[in-house]
Amino acid sequence: MSIHEMTIGYLLTFNLLTLNLKTWNLKTVILKKVIANRRVLKSQKIKRATLALALLATTACAIPFKALASPWIETGNARTRHHIHYLVDSGALNIPTSTWPLAWVSVKQAIESVDTATLTHAQAWSIQYLKHELQKAMAGAYTQSRSHYSASVQALEGFESTSREAREIETGITYTGNTFAMKLTGTYVDDPSDNKSARADGSFLAFLTNNWAVGVGAVNQWWGPGWHNSMILSNNARPAPGLFLKRNQTQAFATPGLSWLGQWQFTAFANQLQDKTGPIEKPLLFGARFSATPLQGLEIGFSRLGIRNGEAKTASHVSHRSEHNYAITALDARYGFT
Repeated sequence: MSIHEMTIGYLLTFNLLTLNLKTWNLKTVILKKVIANRRVLKSQKIKRATLALALLATTACAIPFKALASPWIETGNARTRHHIHYLVDSGALNIPTSTWPLAWVSVKQAIESVDTATLTHAQAWSIQYLKHELQKAMAGAYTQSRSHYSASVQALEGFESTSREAREIETGITYTGNTFAMKLTGTYVDDPSDNKSARADGSFLAFLTNNWAVGVGAVNQWWGPGWHNSMILSNNARPAPGLFLKRNQTQAFATPGLSWLGQWQFTAFANQLQDKTGPIEKPLLFGARFSATPLQGLEIGFSRLGIRNGEAKTASHVSHRSEHNYAITALDARYGFT
């Protein structure tokens, strides 16, 4: 074999090897593109499926009911309370506003009776805000969630506070029908101060009859005109489970002898405390509050709160029924004007 033949043979072999390498590289590039395309398609399918589930969930939550999603404006809703107070202080509304939760139906009746032609720009804005909040409340049953994180636990909280621990997560569902209302809430607390990580604070089951709501649950309450604290009952402590009675509409008495009181509100409850109070285990906490608006901008409230009975233990750990009774009475007034 000549040198030329050997050179041609090497060149042919080198070219074939180069061609095979190029073919292999081309196949590798094509395979990578196919895999990348499949990943993109898979990712798009996952995104579409997620979006479809989200839309389905949104649609399911948006199914309207001909009822209020919540019968009351709950404690912690500082913005709504501010607008209601402004309208009362400026003379547009005249309803009791110092007993929370506050019934939506009384606010609804009050804003529907307002002559919008006589309102100032600020009053009209507050009325519009309340109508917007009322429309959301009437949209149907809804779920809501919240989370809270802070470095430490505050000893005292104001009206707008809805958290009592440093780290907690809450979710719940609320619905109100013509004669039935409920709220189911679950809260998980990390490192709780009372060693109770799972809580159902804020849950209730109520029956609406005539102008009254009768129910059972652990409802947050705020009595009095204060914003930073209440002299008798606030949301600083966890709500205890028990029975409650509450008036919904706040229209005035029809009898001439009592009509001067104006619109009035009444609520009462009897709860079973879950922790030890002094020497007494799980005593009964009961209370009642009456408030009225005899003059425009003036609201007077009378509250009574007491603790009685319970189970007391002696030094020998013998349990017996305690007859220790404690009670406190509060009289408060609020007058607002602009």
